[in-house]
Amino acid sequence: MKRVDVAYVLLYDSDEENILMVKNKGSQSSYYTLPGGEVENGETLEDAAIREVKEETGLNVELDGVFAVSEAFF
Repeated sequence: MKRVDVAYVLLYDSDEENILMVKNKGSQSSYYTLPGGEVENGETLEDAAIREVKEETGLNVELDGVFAVSEAFF
């Protein structure tokens, strides 16, 4: 099994009560996820999260911290 580290970001607009999701294209249909993806070699979780948000949305973000960590093997 291979361990794959990923980071996702919850972007919440408390004034409008909106959460930003990104649309992904699957083989059968589209689906929505939080912006995020695989951590690259040498990156921290925070660095990866900031980079993924920029790549997927064009937004520059600052993080307030890490809120959850989980582990899975593929």
